[in-house]
Amino acid sequence: AYGVVLITTKKGVSGQPKIEFGTSLGFSKIAKRIKVLDASQFREALAYYGLGNGNDKGGNVNALDAITRTAVTQNYNLSISGGNENARFRISMGALDQDGIVRKTGIRKYTANISANFKLLQSRKLGIDINLIPSQYKEEIAPISNDAGSRGSLIGNALQWNPTEALRKANDSLNVVPGGDLLNPLAVQEAITDKSRVTTILASISPYYKITKDLEYRFLYSINYGIGTRGTTVQPFINFNDTYGKGRLRLAQSQLSTEQFTHTLSYNKKIAKDLNLNAVAGFEYLKYTSKGYDLGGFGQAGVGLGSYGYDYADYIQYTDPTNRSISSYADPTNELQSYFVRTVFNYKDKYLLTGTFRADGSTKFGKNNKYGYFPSFAGAWNVSKEKFFHVDFINSLKLRAGWGKTGNSEFPSGSAQTRYTFPNGTPAINATNNANEDLKWQDDRQYNVGLDIGVLNNRITLTADYFNKKTTDLLFPAESYIPGVAGAVTWKNLSGNVVNKGFEFAINSSIINKKDFTLDFGVNATFVKNEVSKLSAPLNTGGLHGQGITGTTVEVIKNGLPINAFFTKNFQGFDASGFAIYEDDGYTLFYTGNPNPKALLGITLSAGYKKLSFTANMNGAFGHKIYNNTLNSVINVGSISNGKNIAVSVLRDPVKESFANPLSASSRFLEKGNYLKMANATLSYAFGNIGKDIKGLNVYVTGQNLFTITKFSGFDPEVNTDKNQGGVPSTGIEYIPYPTARVFTFGINVGF
Repeated sequence: AYGVVLITTKKGVSGQPKIEFGTSLGFSKIAKRIKVLDASQFREALAYYGLGNGNDKGGNVNALDAITRTAVTQNYNLSISGGNENARFRISMGALDQDGIVRKTGIRKYTANISANFKLLQSRKLGIDINLIPSQYKEEIAPISNDAGSRGSLIGNALQWNPTEALRKANDSLNVVPGGDLLNPLAVQEAITDKSRVTTILASISPYYKITKDLEYRFLYSINYGIGTRGTTVQPFINFNDTYGKGRLRLAQSQLSTEQFTHTLSYNKKIAKDLNLNAVAGFEYLKYTSKGYDLGGFGQAGVGLGSYGYDYADYIQYTDPTNRSISSYADPTNELQSYFVRTVFNYKDKYLLTGTFRADGSTKFGKNNKYGYFPSFAGAWNVSKEKFFHVDFINSLKLRAGWGKTGNSEFPSGSAQTRYTFPNGTPAINATNNANEDLKWQDDRQYNVGLDIGVLNNRITLTADYFNKKTTDLLFPAESYIPGVAGAVTWKNLSGNVVNKGFEFAINSSIINKKDFTLDFGVNATFVKNEVSKLSAPLNTGGLHGQGITGTTVEVIKNGLPINAFFTKNFQGFDASGFAIYEDDGYTLFYTGNPNPKALLGITLSAGYKKLSFTANMNGAFGHKIYNNTLNSVINVGSISNGKNIAVSVLRDPVKESFANPLSASSRFLEKGNYLKMANATLSYAFGNIGKDIKGLNVYVTGQNLFTITKFSGFDPEVNTDKNQGGVPSTGIEYIPYPTARVFTFGINVGF
């Protein structure tokens, strides 16, 4: 929907075979903690709320510490390249062993890349590029979800755990208490094993022929095949209501393949004095297929799944035959066919004109609108190359303008077709999707105007742009009201518009540029305004989770408001009895905040002294709100009345909230999302060549997520929890996510 990303992999170079090796060792810990009560504060809270000491178990534990760790990451890369002018090769291999900061999580990844480039015939007009990339990664996954209900997931269990109650008993066994609503996070972690393995192979071959000096034809065929398996087991000792005493097993597999055929003609020629033409025309065809299965079952009551020294998946037949689940799927094949052309005219590097046109046809859309047509135009005027331009301190000045249209097809395959599912164990089939022969591409139309300036011998450069982007024909899955197909959805294009407009600026400066010392500084900022208009009816999204509020939505897509605007009860404090006060007594929902940042900021600093160099990057966002679903439903005041922990902010609230105050979604849980983060910083020393055989020796240390300046009380203000409602995306809601890690990495790169 937002353009094209071109990825160019490294290729072999001519000459003697060259070996490059790199390795790094990293250490990571949790970057920020959510402030819940420690043991002494918990005892203080029991007295403050008049709860007695029945829930004071006498201990002093930190449950989050118990399930997290200092994680170690090892990374190794080796490559060999060489060849001559007519035949080059490169072989590389990599291995990554990355532990997660949550115990029993991590990734093991193995990759290889084999590429070769050949020029054939005596004329060398015929060439061929070959690439092969196999990879496999194995992941161990924690029981952390974004849709956990009243019992929460692992992070929620740790935040709620009574800090005075031991996680293990005196005999070192796990403290598991059947019944009730309290889950020991350490026991949950030990009871659940969740592992996945994904194997992929990407292969491509691309012959080309230079028809003339200026005209080249190229063909590309590639195939990307991946297969993934995931197995999850739950031991019978954990006090989940449905698995206690029985255990549970789930085994799933998915397969995805992508085929691509591309034909292009490229033309590059000086067609007149001082006028150059660069043109590309092409055809592309892509085909996606996806299928898989999912098996699951419980152990038999009183028998469980046993303990025979094997993984449960090795004897899935031992599950209770009356309590198994079996499902499989085959998504409709998705095909995309495209025709495209691009031309670039360049006159004296003074006037540049670019035009592109794409015609994309997709089987995802209805038969009446399979094709979308997407033109774009852009022009630039290099004013500083004009004879009349005489400004001594301005070295370059370029004016730019552009207009373009792109399409979005990122929604499920088969959404324009009638589709059915086969229920588990019953002969009937259910309609899940209704056909829409008129379903069409979502459109994004954008124009921009800007300028580029370089001053003081280009030691200071400025780029400024105004942009205006309008999205129309939004794709949306609407519930069906057609008789006989209850529960099915119909994908349609909504009538509304979403407009994003604003300014982008980037300033880069070479403050010091001497032989042995350099210092560069850059800042980029974006200021954006977002608004919805001409929508026939509001759309609710941002579905919350947690006891008493699951299913409640706090966001809306509505005319006159920013997209995904927070729309909920307006909290106005507590009354003398500790009950919440809402505007209009809570009967009316109000616009209470914008989840979309009004300003985005990036800062880059780089410095070098002889062979020593330092780089640092910061990023930030400002002017938006975040909904703290974790505070709302996991560590609220009502938890302590049930023997669970609460947030420090609740205990320190100036007004004592009543336990009888109903749990409710409201603007009370909206927090400022402003932040400035030191995203990464690297200090490196380039030893260079040592002797005849060691080439380009470089050592470095890198830090990631070093610190964040923010008032947000959650783990990380860069929130990415998916709280969509019925397929309508959400943004800006935080709910017991995997914590962000602070990472320090030490590495070395060397060639031979």
